Amino acid sequence: MGKKKSVMWKVVCVLSAATLAGCTTVYSVRIPLSDGASAVATDRPNISIEDRRPPETRKVRYEFPRCERWFGDETYVPAKLVYLKQLLAARVPPDSAITVRLDTFDTVEYCANSAHKAGAGAVAGATGGTVFVPVQDDPNADHALVHLAGEVNGVRFDTSRRVETADLKPGFWTNPTYHERLRRAMTEIVDEIANRAAANQGARGPGS
Repeated sequence: MGKKKSVMWKVVCVLSAATLAGCTTVYSVRIPLSDGASAVATDRPNISIEDRRPPETRKVRYEFPRCERWFGDETYVPAKLVYLKQLLAARVPPDSAITVRLDTFDTVEYCANSAHKAGAGAVAGATGGTVFVPVQDDPNADHALVHLAGEVNGVRFDTSRRVETADLKPGFWTNPTYHERLRRAMTEIVDEIANRAAANQGARGPGS
């Protein structure tokens, strides 16, 4: 019985250490968004972003045991709202006014499958044997989600994009492929927002 307790305690210690190490990385990581081409001037008076998000959603947090990494504004270089304004500035003509009231700007990584695999490896290492831990096919596992919601020129929008990460090796935060997928997701979302604003402007007519 004493041996079993010792093994289980070792497993708990290994898993706890891995979790804490992961949290530290989550809080300190910086992920590049701008590729240079999108780094346009953001001092455009015709583009206004009103940030209505709750303060806690703008910061990094780690949801455990669900294994969700919610990244804050400063995780990204440039920061989220700066990048959003850069993308808008590249799409909105200087003679068009656009006002975005932002209620949601979430970037979340779901990592349940990775956590299950890491847990299985830790258990196997602690016991000295092979331990089978089934990994469920979870639609919320091993991908990132970019989600924006709010209003643009008075018209509601709520749009998101899934960013695949399951095919990338651990440590993909430094992987250019991951960066490019994030940029693509963001540009598609901002295209939707800009097109919605343009359609609304067209429906109202010039000068309205």
